[in-house]
Amino acid sequence: MKKEKALAVMTTVFIFIGFVGCRDSQTVNSAVSKPMSAVSTNSTKENSIANSQPAKAAQNGYISFAMTSYDDPDNKDGSMTIHVFCYDFTAQKATEVTKVPYTSQYPLAVYSKEDNCVYYSAQSTDKGNRGDQLFSYNLSTKKTVEYTHDLSAINDIIPYKDTIYLSAMKSKTHNVAPILISKTSKIETAVHTGFEDPHVEKIAYDPYAHKVYAACQSDNAEWILMDKFNMSAEETKKKNNYMYEHSNTHISAVDLDRSLSSQIFALKKDLIYRMAAHGNQIYYVSGKDDMESAASETIRQYNIQTKQTTTPIRIGKKGDTADTICYSQDGSKAYFLRQDPRDLVEYDMKTKEIKELFSCDPNQSYINNFMLFA
Repeated sequence: MKKEKALAVMTTVFIFIGFVGCRDSQTVNSAVSKPMSAVSTNSTKENSIANSQPAKAAQNGYISFAMTSYDDPDNKDGSMTIHVFCYDFTAQKATEVTKVPYTSQYPLAVYSKEDNCVYYSAQSTDKGNRGDQLFSYNLSTKKTVEYTHDLSAINDIIPYKDTIYLSAMKSKTHNVAPILISKTSKIETAVHTGFEDPHVEKIAYDPYAHKVYAACQSDNAEWILMDKFNMSAEETKKKNNYMYEHSNTHISAVDLDRSLSSQIFALKKDLIYRMAAHGNQIYYVSGKDDMESAASETIRQYNIQTKQTTTPIRIGKKGDTADTICYSQDGSKAYFLRQDPRDLVEYDMKTKEIKELFSCDPNQSYINNFMLFA
């Protein structure tokens, strides 16, 4: 998979969060085993709304998040565990629902209240393909199900009703493709992106519209441009700041209610770094692949109904960093993971105040990802 970059940006009207490079986390080469029951520890408190007043519930929903820790804190080369949490807005607390061994390339796990089930990526037990596969663990029946057998990596998991959305890489390929899987039949459905070989760079999920927005490029087109740039003269590379020209990016909407997908808009020769969705708006940051300048890039706002892009907003380098960003239904609150300290927070869009919802001991654990469900 392509490496993610740590970026941080903020505006006064919209706080937009970049991705942390946590997909290069340590891979533990051990077989998939049965998830363990939740255990309270000093570093994973049930309710960690520290040093602030409890955040007022913005909607009747919950946040699922995954946190990794070393099984032996003194052995950084040893095995690790993924702790799966649920932050409930009504109860205003986070509870560890279960934990699973960390055996995949990226520690990805999502809790579904609707199914009372955890969906997660783990190394397959199949000796013919030891890639990362999609598993589920039912907290009621205590049964584990393996949904896939031909993947090598998974970047995103979003369960909804009978459907599971995945951004995943098939075995013997190198593009991360959008996939829909039926929970009951395990049948896969292709997602229309306008490309035969889509590579998903970023996604945004709107839990109120039940839609996933995927920013994709043609994997083959990207490799051709990259190879062309690598074979160019050193003087040409230097002139272009060692950045090659990207192919076109298509942003597609995946309707989870109908298991249908459609292209929303496209960008010519641009790469999307970060993306968020709320209502009829898609927020994104695009440009060339430049780590040093990306934090000061422009946030654009695309209106799905009018098909118009707003005047660019210039932003500075100050802010918090996170893997993704989600909004309350009325748009008054934003939820994201801060980079330093690494914690789950609520951001008030009006007052611009940040409230900590959950934190962990940075010397023992790390919050890897989260998603809001309505």
